[in-house]
Amino acid sequence: MAKVLIVDDDQIVRLISSRYVNQMGLETIMANDGVDGVNKFNLFKNEIFLVILDIDMPRMDGCEAFTRIKKIKPTVNVLFSSICTDNNTVNSFINNVDVKFISKPCEKQIFQNAIRTFY
Repeated sequence: MAKVLIVDDDQIVRLISSRYVNQMGLETIMANDGVDGVNKFNLFKNEIFLVILDIDMPRMDGCEAFTRIKKIKPTVNVLFSSICTDNNTVNSFINNVDVKFISKPCEKQIFQNAIRTFY
């Protein structure tokens, strides 16, 4: 079964996101920050087709996690999910890589529709 890796430092966001993904018939793996996300991705890289990444996290942010994950498996799909930000560095990064972005919080239907674009 296709798996989605959810990387977010907010436990409630991880749980809600996981529920939405599971309702689509997909399995989830959860990670609590970028370091944990990269480690779990490395363990399950052959099963994960999508990574949902928060941007602002402790230990390793989503941009750095994205870079490391793409080095492990360049073809993996990535969906950035974060609170809208005016951070120019983050916006510049997102605009210069091939990823999709959704703002948090978002409605279930918007979240699931964003995931559907990857399969």
